[in-house]
Amino acid sequence: MITEAESDIEFLEREFWQGVPRPQRMPVSKWAEKHFKAVGSPLSSDFRLTFTPWLREPLDWLDDLSIHEITFVGPAQDTGKSAFGEIALCNWIANRDGGDVQYNWETDVKTKARYKKRVQKVLKACGPVAKLWPRGLSRHDATNGLVIFPHLNFSMQGVETPGNLESDTIAMQVNEEPHAWEAGRMNLAEQRQKRVWNWFRLNLSTGGVVEDQLHRKFFNGTVQYWEEQCPSCKKRFVPQVRIKEGELGGIHYDSKKAKRADGSYDYNIIESTLYLECGQCGHRMHDDAVERQQRASKARWGKPTNPDADLWHRSIRLTGAATPNRPWVALVKRKHEALRALRYGDIEEYKNYIQRDEADFWDPRDRPLAPEVITISSNVTKNREGLLDRAVRIMKVDFQEGEAAKGEVPHFKAVIRDFRSNLDSQLVYEGMIDLPEDIEQLREEFEVEPRFVSVDSGHRARYIYQICARYGYNALKGEDKPKLYIHERPDESKTYRIYSPMQDVDPYSGDREGKEGLYAVPLIRYDKQSIRDLLDLIRAQTEWVVPGDVSDAYRKEMASEERREFIHPKTEETFWLWCKVTSHMDNDYYVCECYIAMFVMILIDSGYLEVDFSFEPSERPTDLKIEKSGGN
Repeated sequence: MITEAESDIEFLEREFWQGVPRPQRMPVSKWAEKHFKAVGSPLSSDFRLTFTPWLREPLDWLDDLSIHEITFVGPAQDTGKSAFGEIALCNWIANRDGGDVQYNWETDVKTKARYKKRVQKVLKACGPVAKLWPRGLSRHDATNGLVIFPHLNFSMQGVETPGNLESDTIAMQVNEEPHAWEAGRMNLAEQRQKRVWNWFRLNLSTGGVVEDQLHRKFFNGTVQYWEEQCPSCKKRFVPQVRIKEGELGGIHYDSKKAKRADGSYDYNIIESTLYLECGQCGHRMHDDAVERQQRASKARWGKPTNPDADLWHRSIRLTGAATPNRPWVALVKRKHEALRALRYGDIEEYKNYIQRDEADFWDPRDRPLAPEVITISSNVTKNREGLLDRAVRIMKVDFQEGEAAKGEVPHFKAVIRDFRSNLDSQLVYEGMIDLPEDIEQLREEFEVEPRFVSVDSGHRARYIYQICARYGYNALKGEDKPKLYIHERPDESKTYRIYSPMQDVDPYSGDREGKEGLYAVPLIRYDKQSIRDLLDLIRAQTEWVVPGDVSDAYRKEMASEERREFIHPKTEETFWLWCKVTSHMDNDYYVCECYIAMFVMILIDSGYLEVDFSFEPSERPTDLKIEKSGGN
């Protein structure tokens, strides 16, 4: 069948060559071990598949006429990705009869440095290529990434310059780290091969970004993973780094046991508790270098998982947990470093960890606050009984206008939590409420005293005040600017708190129907940043239980804010602020828990709860208006 890209003559030529018996050649993997020299390798200049067994089958695909493209995604270190590309170049130059070969990198600067430092040496160190090396190659071409062999041309270039991808037809192509290429460059590179019937394209990269050109390329291919055999159940599984809730697999360790008082980790303890869990049976495999190498030698590429893929495009991924030359504790350290940077506002460090260490695709919408944002107690469920020995039950409500674009109407979110006299607590309810009447029905059902119910009045204050007046609740209102409130003690001395003394507000002020002055609602003002500090302290110093059946929305919103370090523009002093992880994330349940923490402090200060607990608010500049915590 004649394709759109070829003429009648080209069709006949292709049919002719396909009919000619091909000489038996050794598999490319064996050819590489015989001829390829890994110049500058820290392991050995002789290429050995024992170090990178995952390359054996993909190397042999290079000489498979039914395969035209390989997209290989793997970690940045200890995978042999670059050697894979260099072997392909050497093999094509040595064994093909013609058709230009192209090696694409992100920029011309990287290209020139890489060619001079490594690629030229690798090509010359390969015996079959060295025999074809042109005599009298100009000094300029020798350092500029262009080699004109007798039977084909080799060029190495950066893709940042559009002209590099808009001229000559290319038969064979290696694309290095396309995850970093400017959008659209992969498509331009592909266009260079449209007029060649026996083309081949090799894409080599770490992970990219969800929905970028590499992500789409990978998931349009066969999508195959490197699978090890479990020594217990003998089934194949993909060695994953991350733990997915409700699924077996991933790298596990005891972070609580290893965490020091200052928040750092003892990595000797982490290393002693570290294990990889089989995704099939849950068997635990420890970080033994010999055992990992043995499993890698018996591993294989799994079957294609994309039923719609063309089999001529093999897309394969090697996970960060699969390379036996890198200890798992090194992965854990990198993860912790990335998460610490993320808490300080450095997104790039965490993005690099996902892409380069886990060899996965970074999703800008999925950013954790820190390891174990909340600890879920799977043996506890939400119920009206709650703690039988509770000292108080507190209910907090947050009003939401709703987004018309999402089809939302005004509603409320509520959280109810029980506290013992020692401040140990348990969540008994979290959920969405439609109407003010539903708030009162919920309060009655869970037997919460009206005086222990508070509603935030940051939005539509008059409406909230009227609800509070109707049912006997308290109203809350936050302050963006850091503030401590003066309280007078019975002996007329003064103290300072993160919340104000209760003040009465008139819910019907200015009412034309004569209700003005008939009702009074207790209003408490508070420092937005400090109530977050307080919740953080209570969670750290008490048993703060979250039942296993909490909603996904609660879990996500409890991870919606993080503590970041800032520098004052005038004094250059550092200070900490709670900020939303991303602006689009909801934080309503998290804010309700902050309200509850503040109310606990009020009960302690009033003597209702007798417990030895103190809280010193963090110092923050008072000459800056702070709006980092997302509204409440």
